[in-house]
Amino acid sequence: MENGLCLCAPCHASVEEDPYQHTKLYISIWGEGMADLLSQLKRQPYKPIGGWKTFEKEAAAHYRKEFERMRNLRLNGDMGRIEFEGYI
Repeated sequence: MENGLCLCAPCHASVEEDPYQHTKLYISIWGEGMADLLSQLKRQPYKPIGGWKTFEKEAAAHYRKEFERMRNLRLNGDMGRIEFEGYI
């Protein structure tokens, strides 16, 4: 979850074109420690059990399920922040 930022289209376009601004914005939201942790994780190779095709199918199924859960909460009137369970 900490590997994503929800941005409006103009802000997304701005940080997409400028890695420095992207890092600066990320740190302002999640903090320096989380940015360092993500940088470390990025450098570690990840090999899923069962291979990448299995991983992608399982991850997609997981996020479809999470989307449906969150959508149902919204349809039932929940207007606050809704946390989601990451796949990994």
